[in-house]
Amino acid sequence: MRWLEEFNMAMKSVSAGLEVLDRKKNDLLVQTKESLRDIVTGIDIEIERDIKEILRGSPHKVVGEESFAAGQEVDWNNDTVWAIDPIDGTTNMVAGIPFYCVSLGLMDKAKFELGVVAVPAQEMLYFSFNDRAYVNNKMLTVKPTKFEESLNACAFSGKAYGENRQLEYEIFGAVNDSTRGCLRTGSAAMNICYVAAGQLQSAYGINNRIWDVAAALAIARHAGAQIYIERKQDGSFINYAAGVPGVVEKIVKILNEKMLTNLTLLK
Repeated sequence: MRWLEEFNMAMKSVSAGLEVLDRKKNDLLVQTKESLRDIVTGIDIEIERDIKEILRGSPHKVVGEESFAAGQEVDWNNDTVWAIDPIDGTTNMVAGIPFYCVSLGLMDKAKFELGVVAVPAQEMLYFSFNDRAYVNNKMLTVKPTKFEESLNACAFSGKAYGENRQLEYEIFGAVNDSTRGCLRTGSAAMNICYVAAGQLQSAYGINNRIWDVAAALAIARHAGAQIYIERKQDGSFINYAAGVPGVVEKIVKILNEKMLTNLTLLK
């Protein structure tokens, strides 16, 4: 059973992150990063620190917002890497909106192998194990549907990293108007987990950080979703689309034909 030790370590790490959240949820110190809606709290920093301490027992590299900023070097194509997002959806958490999560993924030579995503406000734990995906104790399988009947979600680029934000908005509108809708929840990881659970039929993102989505992409992959990716800049940024057959291909076609992305299917 491959990755069993890593799975146990991931579960322990995310549990430690949830303990920090529970202990500090009424003690928020909010700081702004690249834009007014790109924020970090002291909780983010403490969760990443505690998870990294647990992962010191692993032979694999560990990357998150803090460690990458400190100069952690990663060969995404050849290394085995832990990718931490201590809180995906920090703005939601600060606003009291229950769409935020603690996320930890394991990538092996650019392949999304293992993911644990905990959504404390909804008491949901998404994870992949032994080539299967689960939420709590229920196994997940994507649910195909017609494109025009699909419900989708997107995660825009951060303001500091958007190369063509007007085009992002135009595509968002086009997808929204040709399907049952295109949502923006404020958490890229949760979007992708909803695909794995069959609640959404696709989720895509532009210039997202890889640690934002690594865990969720592993979960969606093991639930049977098709994953398309494009690595950007230094490899820590990623364009992606994850979804069910018959829907995600059309999303990718729109993104690629508009030359916003150059997404290719992850084998």
